[in-house]
Amino acid sequence: MAPPAKKPKVEQKFRPEYTSTWASIVKSKPGDYHARCVICETDFTIKSGGSSDIDRHVKSKKHQDNDRLKSKMNSVSSYFTLTPNPLDDKVINAEMLWNKFLVEHNLPIAASDHAGALFKAIFPDSEIAKKFSCRRTKATAINNCMANEISNDIVSKMKSQPFSISTDGSNDGGEGQIYPIVVRTFDEEVGNVMTDMFSLKTCDGASTGENIFKVLDSALHRDATFPVLAGNPFFFYHQPVLIRNLRFLSVVTIQKKNKKFFKEEEQNRDRDLSRNFFAW
Repeated sequence: MAPPAKKPKVEQKFRPEYTSTWASIVKSKPGDYHARCVICETDFTIKSGGSSDIDRHVKSKKHQDNDRLKSKMNSVSSYFTLTPNPLDDKVINAEMLWNKFLVEHNLPIAASDHAGALFKAIFPDSEIAKKFSCRRTKATAINNCMANEISNDIVSKMKSQPFSISTDGSNDGGEGQIYPIVVRTFDEEVGNVMTDMFSLKTCDGASTGENIFKVLDSALHRDATFPVLAGNPFFFYHQPVLIRNLRFLSVVTIQKKNKKFFKEEEQNRDRDLSRNFFAW
């Protein structure tokens, strides 16, 4: 009697229910006869045994070790808050207000090293105070960022509308006087003329009209993309502290092509003194 014929072996394909049984097992890219383990990050064949092959892999020492290792590792995403936290916004606002306070009252940035501990002691029940963290390094970065934002806003207004610019030197008798440069622009949102500090420059050499103009010119040209001097008129007013009787108004128009400077003088009480001071 002839032996019975062997039944053809049925090759096993991946089934969706495998993932329901083993969460770490998913469909593999190589094909339907493979499965992928996301814990071991490897593909293996299930062609001969199907679920038996998967069960054998899950119970293997390699899989067990990888599973224990990954369970102890925190995901990178756990270090980031995926949903907005209103408290964080309040803490950021508090740190910004603190730095504005430092600048407004001309306080040393080093005071930030002690601010966090002070606020926690004053407001022990405040969650904002508990999370407040702004020492001198962070305070310096915040101040630089705020300064750039304010400066860019002023420059934007100066590019789009008429503006006036004024300066005056410090009272130091020697060379190297400090010249704060102030600009006045119209703020459409506020509906009023605003006065802002634009720059703080040092005049190298004597405070002659030529050197003062160089101070203003260097401040306005600090950004190569700032074309306010390319044919745009602006008003320059300078009243020396030591010359109290001199009132001088100079309208300067700078032409980009020939780089020539023109000025008109009005209400000059002391013509000779004015020419001597503003000659360039």
